[in-house]
Amino acid sequence: MKFQLANVVQMPRLPKGHRQKTDRTDTARILREYRNGSLPQAHQPSAWWRQIRRLVCLRENLVNRRTALRNWINRYLAHETWESRVGLWSAKGMVRLRHYAEGLPEWDHIVVGIKLTELEQLEVPLSRVEAQMHEVYRHWPEAQQLDAVKGIGVIAAVAIAARIGPVQRFRNAEALIAFAGLAPGVRQSDATRRTGRIGGGGTDFHLRHYLIEATVWARALPRYRPTYERVAKRRGTKVGRLVVARLLLRSIFKVLRDGQRFNGEASNQAVPIDLTPATP
Repeated sequence: MKFQLANVVQMPRLPKGHRQKTDRTDTARILREYRNGSLPQAHQPSAWWRQIRRLVCLRENLVNRRTALRNWINRYLAHETWESRVGLWSAKGMVRLRHYAEGLPEWDHIVVGIKLTELEQLEVPLSRVEAQMHEVYRHWPEAQQLDAVKGIGVIAAVAIAARIGPVQRFRNAEALIAFAGLAPGVRQSDATRRTGRIGGGGTDFHLRHYLIEATVWARALPRYRPTYERVAKRRGTKVGRLVVARLLLRSIFKVLRDGQRFNGEASNQAVPIDLTPATP
């Protein structure tokens, strides 16, 4: 028995677009598209891609848990004490926090102590996962190419490359931008056009997060600075960083597709480089 996994979201027109929901009509439409050979196939990553994505997701889960614990402790100190929170998460800050927790009331001492213990224990698996990601980076040319972008480090380069996957599965840079949820929603009727919020139809919001964070440094590159300053002056810094994130993702698409080195000084093209594509 043979199965075919299709992606109906990428069909020229959605099955239920502009009409009443009818399962029979939807099934007939999908079957007709399949017979005509125009039904787009959904991407099925290989075992290697699935493993590296699970590794990236594990680190994201650990970081999210660490952030949640730190936020809880920050809120407790802000609401219940006058304790300073400057340098709280350094080695000296953790020792100071442990010493302070010893003088808390019994129940608060139990709660804060358990959360501090969990916070300290998270560093062991997090360090192990990041060590594995560094090892992947050493043998992955695509991740090394992304590491050349100012604002993208080793961990972020591996995570971005893993979440994008084989770049050939995107027909162009705009498809990758839509996948990351960086394309604005558009509602148009006759001559009326309204642009909505970003993220409509986006698949990978983690990829969007990495790119937005990278714009903290990337917006200062000569390649993007004029555009950022023009948009930020007119619509604010948040929208300016969003526009830079789109431009950055277009550059990443070209770098991964053509095997080129990213050049932040260039205004219209990248510098080619001889890199052997990864064959995971």
